[in-house]
Amino acid sequence: SPEAYVAMDIRTTLHNTANAAVFERCEEYGVDTYQVSSHNGARPLCFPWQGKIISRGGSSTEVTDLDGNKIHVYAENETSRGEPAGLFGINCGHYPMAFIPGLPTLKGQPQDPEENEKAYAESQEQRALERKLRAERRDLEVMKAQGADEQAIKAQREKVRKASADIDQF
Repeated sequence: SPEAYVAMDIRTTLHNTANAAVFERCEEYGVDTYQVSSHNGARPLCFPWQGKIISRGGSSTEVTDLDGNKIHVYAENETSRGEPAGLFGINCGHYPMAFIPGLPTLKGQPQDPEENEKAYAESQEQRALERKLRAERRDLEVMKAQGADEQAIKAQREKVRKASADIDQF
């Protein structure tokens, strides 16, 4: 439905605005580095960068945290940032956190690759089921608008119910 696309557009805009605000604040404070958030079910191009420290300026180096631990800093051009399915790309759930060398300790827990892959696969299966349900509902509305016979509309309603039941079962 158009409302779903508007809601998705608003979420994307809010996410991008929040990320831009973090980067703007980093610039104000003269901070070049940020840490990538982490969550289970991350996309394949995002997963390797979870919890990592990234340099926006492109320098790859080592820094220390508050506890004196050495931390590798990756250049932003080494990441998948800028790719649609990459870091901070379309539907990415990650966000940057300013990282000031020498002050904070790392946040977040490393994710298990197998658990992440399973969670990601499940999320993709769920999205496919949701797309199927939307398509069946759209087809039903088209049939009604075109004045299809009652038998065809009844069959399409059954497809909608089946698609909805598939989601519930999932």
